[in-house]
Amino acid sequence: MPAIEHLAIWTDDLEGLRWWYERWLGGRAGELYRHDELTSYFMEFDGGARLELMHRPGEERGLRAHVAFS
Repeated sequence: MPAIEHLAIWTDDLEGLRWWYERWLGGRAGELYRHDELTSYFMEFDGGARLELMHRPGEERGLRAHVAFS
């Protein structure tokens, strides 16, 4: 049976959102990932939950997310 591997959220403020998850929810950011214009952080939380924060210049604003299954 598939399990959720991680959730991902697009943001206009990658560093600000990383800080918020670290400060208020105890997340731990991995190294900054870069591919072309995409940048992202994988955040890890106690209990094994993972969240990917993603940014790409020029992406439309608003909440967009994806779910990855293992």
